[in-house]
Amino acid sequence: MFTSVLIVLFLVWIHVGHLLHLFFPAGGFISNKTDLVFFFGIGSAVGAVFAVVTFCISAFSLPMIMDRHTDLVTGIVTSINAVLRNRRVMLLWATTIVGGMLLSVVTGLLGLVVVFPIIGHATWHAYRETVDASAWPPRT
Repeated sequence: MFTSVLIVLFLVWIHVGHLLHLFFPAGGFISNKTDLVFFFGIGSAVGAVFAVVTFCISAFSLPMIMDRHTDLVTGIVTSINAVLRNRRVMLLWATTIVGGMLLSVVTGLLGLVVVFPIIGHATWHAYRETVDASAWPPRT
């Protein structure tokens, strides 16, 4: 289910990008530098919104779903709350992930062999430190 949510979010992201391209003058034809800066500025801002939403819903939800066998909504809400309560640390974490991905692209994606396991391991430890597990599982 979590994968389906991410796929739907990605498809909406793509459609918003297509709409941005459609609403630009002459179907995306860029005639001068001002149009180019405006196009890339708006496109980057829209992409940043989608990236932040994706990061917020996925930062802790997947480890929580795997560890505690919670439902999708509980995982996503917990992840969003954890990110909002730890904004500075999560901004640093998102920047670290982006840096690792850029490093991987520079190395022809060979860096992913190193970066993915480090990000996964660090995400697991961040989840364990951030989300309180003392009251889990709930008593019935």
